[in-house]
Amino acid sequence: MSCFRFLAVVASALTLGAVLLSYPKPSAFPPPPVQEISPITGFPTWREHIKGFDFQTNIAPSLYALIINFILGLSALYWTLFYKQPKSTVSFFHYDSETAPATLFNTIIAIYILVTSWASLAGIIVDLSKLWVPVGVIHNAAELMFLWLLFTGGRVASNFYFPAIGIYMITVVATCMYVPWPYDAVFFKAQGLVLDFMIIIVFTQIILETRSRFKEDAESHTPIADLEDEEDRERLTSRAKLYPTTVDHPKQLYILLAAGIFHILGNTISTIFSDSFKALLFFHTTYSISFPLYAYYIYLETHCQSIMPQKRIYLVRTEKWRLITIILFCTAFSLITMRFPIMSDIEKSKH
Repeated sequence: MSCFRFLAVVASALTLGAVLLSYPKPSAFPPPPVQEISPITGFPTWREHIKGFDFQTNIAPSLYALIINFILGLSALYWTLFYKQPKSTVSFFHYDSETAPATLFNTIIAIYILVTSWASLAGIIVDLSKLWVPVGVIHNAAELMFLWLLFTGGRVASNFYFPAIGIYMITVVATCMYVPWPYDAVFFKAQGLVLDFMIIIVFTQIILETRSRFKEDAESHTPIADLEDEEDRERLTSRAKLYPTTVDHPKQLYILLAAGIFHILGNTISTIFSDSFKALLFFHTTYSISFPLYAYYIYLETHCQSIMPQKRIYLVRTEKWRLITIILFCTAFSLITMRFPIMSDIEKSKH
């Protein structure tokens, strides 16, 4: 097993190295493209000229995503913080021999939805630009928060958790403020893509681990929700007259994966085809798909009990070699994505 771990780290490092070597020399890079000016603020944006671009059409899907995600974000936050959740609907993270309720993870996902609506609002007002970064980084910080939580068993396992999130945010904002165009936009997009790719890998790991262990551990002696709570049973029975109150656990986890896939699709396609207005519109549209899916997951988590004795979610043990491998591979995937528009600009400069 130690040999496998070593090979996994080496393979990820070699992949990243190969991607870096595939980049052209800095001398081959064309001059930075002219930045488009925001019609609202009058400041430069992170957009170059896009053929067929229409400001009103560009705003429409963002405005819809803003409205729907703001409403759903508040709803999800209410469900996780103030709604009296029946005990039988609570999910538990299983990590090694420890268990932790999934309530904190669900709360961070709800915050993630809400702050994403803020990012959409800021994008409408100031466009994607240096001015947008202080808001956009909160969206990425929420991703880092729930990823870190999943790496540590669903709970805050270190006093360094919150300071580290703050350091990350300050680093990203400071870098984007002081690095000139277009490297500020490239940096922000690249580090965001790393997180997005990590989300896909981690959610996939959780689904595979939960599916493989759920049946064999169904009779284990982990904490079982009290299904005999009379008040909870009455509430669920009353709700069952109007809405479903059970979920075929762990199938609801696929909703998380679907949300992550739509989000990464929007980001990668709009990056690869950075000069396409249709790709930009697709990017905006995915925000009104991904984050409602996250909200739907929170609804199922807080309102529906499992047909099994308990909603158990099994997390993969995060050893250092595994974390390093994931980070290196995701960095490589991010740089592969960023390479497409760079090579496209180089080809354009030759003609």
